[in-house]
Amino acid sequence: MFTPAQTLEFERAVKESYEGFCADKPVSLTITLYKDKFTVTVTEHDTLEPSPLRGDIDNYAKSILDGLNGVAYTDDRLVYKLQVTKR
Repeated sequence: MFTPAQTLEFERAVKESYEGFCADKPVSLTITLYKDKFTVTVTEHDTLEPSPLRGDIDNYAKSILDGLNGVAYTDDRLVYKLQVTKR
């Protein structure tokens, strides 16, 4: 499968910016996407507002999950719950 260079660069940046532990059991992730950055946190979110981001939310999430593979968890198959929000 072909992965564009820009996607590989983004995944590499995700991997390098992660500062947490590496889980080897099921995990839950919350990803918040902003125009110029993203955060991965565990929070409750009740309101939805329009986002200036144009891309599909699942494409952002896939790149982040792939970028965290091997650093936040041993394999992204361990992600059992995922919440993604665009702001």
